[in-house]
Amino acid sequence: MLQLNLENLFKTGLSEADFKSQADKIPAYLQQIHARKQGFYEVIDDQNLIDEVQAFASQANYKHIVVLGIGGSALGTICLQHALGHLHKQSEPSLHVLDNVDPEFIAELEDVIWRHCRNPFSVPLFQNQN
Repeated sequence: MLQLNLENLFKTGLSEADFKSQADKIPAYLQQIHARKQGFYEVIDDQNLIDEVQAFASQANYKHIVVLGIGGSALGTICLQHALGHLHKQSEPSLHVLDNVDPEFIAELEDVIWRHCRNPFSVPLFQNQN
């Protein structure tokens, strides 16, 4: 389980008094966020979705996970990988973040995944459309 440690929150940066003086603004900010109807911030409270993801993850037997994203989609994934993973231990499944469309990088990633593919006759991840 993840825990948020706020022990040093008021030792550097905002004072507790400054923080409390802004507390009345929080409901308006939350209302603006909810008005966007993006919903991603509610995912952590959706127990049915959490159960589905855990059931899927417990049955999956993947060697590689590829996240396709640019900007925050890539950086958020990389941040979680660094925060939750071990710096020097390779975990399985391995996580690859494809954050650009560089053909050389895509070919190298495909090569890495292809070498670990159980079925050599399966379709490659990226097919040349020419």
